[in-house]
Amino acid sequence: MAEKEQRIAAPKLALVLNEFELEHSIDDEEIITQATVQGRTFDGIEARRVTFRQVLFQNTVFVRSLLKGADLEDTVFEGCDLSNLDLSESILNRVCFRRCKLVGINMTGASIRDTVFTGCSAKYAGFRFATFERAAFEDSNCSSADFEGASFSKMKFSGTDLRQAQMSGAALSGIDLRTCDIDGLGARTNDLKGVVVLPEQAVVVAKLLGVIIKE
Repeated sequence: MAEKEQRIAAPKLALVLNEFELEHSIDDEEIITQATVQGRTFDGIEARRVTFRQVLFQNTVFVRSLLKGADLEDTVFEGCDLSNLDLSESILNRVCFRRCKLVGINMTGASIRDTVFTGCSAKYAGFRFATFERAAFEDSNCSSADFEGASFSKMKFSGTDLRQAQMSGAALSGIDLRTCDIDGLGARTNDLKGVVVLPEQAVVVAKLLGVIIKE
């Protein structure tokens, strides 16, 4: 009997969220719970090991900021600009990014579980050595993103631009890339074993395997 597909768990937000105070900043090891952050710009924030629980970020911008080692759970980002934000070594559990700008975001070594990126621009994003479990990129731009050494478990890419993305050392067995643009994808021979592609995409895969195709 086939194993039932496990769905990605959605964030669980409280029915009532408190408004994040305008004058409030974010400090090391701070715990922020059941809050909504709307239209804020955080410039030059450097806070480590911050905890976010049931937080809704809407149209929020982080500029020249670092939230290394953050712990995010049941958190939603809508229409936010997190470009170049340092979220390395962070833990994400039941997190959703909707229509966000994530250009150059740094999630190196992050643990990303039950998390969805939908309609996002994540060009040049850094996911090196990150661990993905029940996660998905949907209708997003991950061109030139770095997934080197990443670990994928029940991972989905749907309608996503993966041109020039680097996936060396990230085993792609069972990953379905049929709806994605994989032109220029960077991967090693062993990484491609079991990857699912369309016949027309096989040419790209063949080049990665060193196959010479002639008319």
